[in-house]
Amino acid sequence: MPSSQSVIKPAGLIHGHSEVRFLDETIPVLSRVLALELIERRDHEALMKHPNTGWKLILHEGGAEVKDKPERNHYGVRVSNNQEVDRAYQYLLAEKERLGLKKVVKRKERDGSYSMFFVEPGGNYWEIESYENRHKAGLPEHVAYPWKIRLTEEKLPGCGYIPQAMTHGTIECTHLESSVSFTPKRWASMSSPMCRRSGRTTSSIPRRRGTS
Repeated sequence: MPSSQSVIKPAGLIHGHSEVRFLDETIPVLSRVLALELIERRDHEALMKHPNTGWKLILHEGGAEVKDKPERNHYGVRVSNNQEVDRAYQYLLAEKERLGLKKVVKRKERDGSYSMFFVEPGGNYWEIESYENRHKAGLPEHVAYPWKIRLTEEKLPGCGYIPQAMTHGTIECTHLESSVSFTPKRWASMSSPMCRRSGRTTSSIPRRRGTS
C-alpha cells in the first residue's frame, strides 16, 4: 500500500503570490491600508511583508488587461477587535475614491468571524477581520490573536485600526476533497490559509490561480 507520509518535508509556509495590474497603484494602498512593507522591487515584481507575519507576499504586475479576481481568492489581515473592523470600514469607505478602491463592503458575521472586504486597484479582494467573538466562544488566545508583539498606532496613523498580522489566504478549488487529500497535514498546520468550495472551508496553501 502507498505510504501516507508526505515525500515533501516543508520547513515552513514562506510566501504567497498575487497578480495585480500596476505595482505603482497597488503597493501604496497595501502599505497605507494594511501596513505591509515593501521589501524588494524589480522589473514587474515586488516583495511585500507584514511586520508581524513570517511569510511574504509576491506581487506580479500584469498590466491593464488583468481581470479582477473572485472574492474566494483573497488574502486577509486581523485586527484586535470588532470595533476596529467597523473603523476600517468607515475609513475605507470615506477614502474609497482617493485610494482607487473598487469595492468596500461589510460581511455578515460567519462562525464568529467579524469582517469587511475591499478590492484594491489591482483587482484583488482583501479581508480585514476580527476573531473577538471566536475567542469569547473558546478559541485559544494564540489562535485568535497570532502575534507576539502588538503594533501601535504609529504603524498606521490616522486610520482608527491596526492590522496586527497577515493571517490567511484563500483559494477556490474545483474539488475540495481532492485538494484536502493532496495537502499534507504538516503544511496545513503552518498557518491559516483556506481552500473554499460552496461555502465549506479547510486548511490549505495560499497559492493563486495563474501564479507560480
